[in-house]
Amino acid sequence: MEYSKNILNSAEKPNFKVDGPEFLKQEAIKHIHLQLLGQELFVGFDTIELDGEVCLTNISYATELSGNYLGILDALIGLFQNRPAEAIDRFPIKELDYFLRDDRSVSAMPGYSRELYELLSVGEELKLSVFGQKSKEVTIFDPKVSGEFCSLSFTEQIELFEEFMAYHIHPLNMVEIEQLGLDDVSDISITIECEKALTSEFEQEFVKLLKEKLFLQDVVVVIFRVI
Repeated sequence: MEYSKNILNSAEKPNFKVDGPEFLKQEAIKHIHLQLLGQELFVGFDTIELDGEVCLTNISYATELSGNYLGILDALIGLFQNRPAEAIDRFPIKELDYFLRDDRSVSAMPGYSRELYELLSVGEELKLSVFGQKSKEVTIFDPKVSGEFCSLSFTEQIELFEEFMAYHIHPLNMVEIEQLGLDDVSDISITIECEKALTSEFEQEFVKLLKEKLFLQDVVVVIFRVI
């Protein structure tokens, strides 16, 4: 699977990129170090109140980032425009994916990498600039609202698993591989696909967080299957 033409076009002709941080003239400028991507990012924005919400507007950015991730970043910045600042710290990865697809039935990217999640964290940094404090911990799943995890459709389970990875696993910086995937779910076991064997330290932390955040205390076995 390759990156979509929409991503490639966005990378070739970004809409919100300026030539350098000196060209950012907005009321606020945020400097963000993208560690995994090895780049600096400067984001300029103004704020406006719309329907009682503080929103970001007139957003532009400067960076030396290039290629597919530049295309994804430019699309993300476009989606932040006029969006309530309160909501951008937990931007849905699926919304970004659907926005960038050429074909609605085919993902816009070959996988959800750590670098992609790092770009999504730009929303948290911008929100911090506006409100001056870290957000409360994200609650990605409430079984009282959605029903038990094991009773959901496999598509819903995969989407929740991806949210879990984004907000609770990747920030640990313990993952030595690009992909962990949900393979199978039953009432007593869950199977996780991985590209290579994981350390026992990571497996223990992963299982603890998985059971806690997805309310899977009744699951007896978490199986890691190397593909």
